[in-house]
Amino acid sequence: YTDILNIGKIFDVEDRANEIVDQLKSEVDRVISSTAGQEKKTCLVFEFLGGNIWNYDKTMLAGDMVISMGGDLLDAPSDVGKEDIINLDPEVIFVIGDTEEAAKTVLEDPSFASVKAVQSGSVYNLPLSYVYTSGVRTILGLNAIGAGLYPELYADAASETKSDHYPVTIENVNFELEKTEFTYEKAPERVITFWDNSLETMLALGLGDRIIMAVGANPEGLLPELKEEYDKIAGGLEFYNDFLDTNAALSKESAIMMEPDFILAWKSSFSDKTIGDTTYWNEKGVGTYIALNSNNVSEYRTLENEYTDILNIGKIFDVEDRANEIVDQLKSEVDRVISPSRPA
Repeated sequence: YTDILNIGKIFDVEDRANEIVDQLKSEVDRVISSTAGQEKKTCLVFEFLGGNIWNYDKTMLAGDMVISMGGDLLDAPSDVGKEDIINLDPEVIFVIGDTEEAAKTVLEDPSFASVKAVQSGSVYNLPLSYVYTSGVRTILGLNAIGAGLYPELYADAASETKSDHYPVTIENVNFELEKTEFTYEKAPERVITFWDNSLETMLALGLGDRIIMAVGANPEGLLPELKEEYDKIAGGLEFYNDFLDTNAALSKESAIMMEPDFILAWKSSFSDKTIGDTTYWNEKGVGTYIALNSNNVSEYRTLENEYTDILNIGKIFDVEDRANEIVDQLKSEVDRVISPSRPA
């Protein structure tokens, strides 16, 4: 709370800062009042780091959030072992990680089979960005923890917000030009874009707030009609242009540290010299999309490919109406020019 309020003071936007903090406090109050009288569930929060397991205790933000939301955070050493977890036998486990693979690490480990949380399926992944200097993402952390502690309380909200649009499966290619499919269970929230066209497509679709990094893009060269959309997110968008070789624009390690859930790029962006093939990312639960007119993806670079890219991004983010508007505008311009020149 203090960080948000202080930033509000620095930039003279205290009203907005107070709104954000009030929203966070309201969510805590809502959960606590709704669950009054219920027996607290015992919990652990931990992260797999190499061969070790790091426990998030009450001195950590994640631990404080669990306690604030009414969970009984078990006392365990920082460097916790499997035997410790088994002996503590928590009813709920939160595993730090951005994909369901984090929770599966526990659920599919036979040594944890006797643990209450595993037996009840109450093991959940908890993205690090939600619980570590999380800023405005704190609300996402509170919601994730609340849903794990009180699934019945969050069930109605989940059903109300769940879109009939998902899951949606999109066809594309990998770096070897083999056909691929990737299924999206929800709209991506942490996007890395490569080159101006990717950034501009996201902005044109009203998705600028999903972008965490724009690689190889020049904000001063953006289309004038997209300036208003760009200005909305300019303060929070990170640009990466520190490279000499356009085929090695960003390292895989740097991309991993950004914790994306979607990467929109050219084929060349997925070479071994840069962030690596789409296969690696897809296996980690990260969606990827290669522009069909980039590099040697297509035998012919066509307008139809551009239409397809825009429509596919619209499907991935559930903004198909806006994507169709853009494509219809492009087609209308072609028809406007061609129609008068056609012979009667």
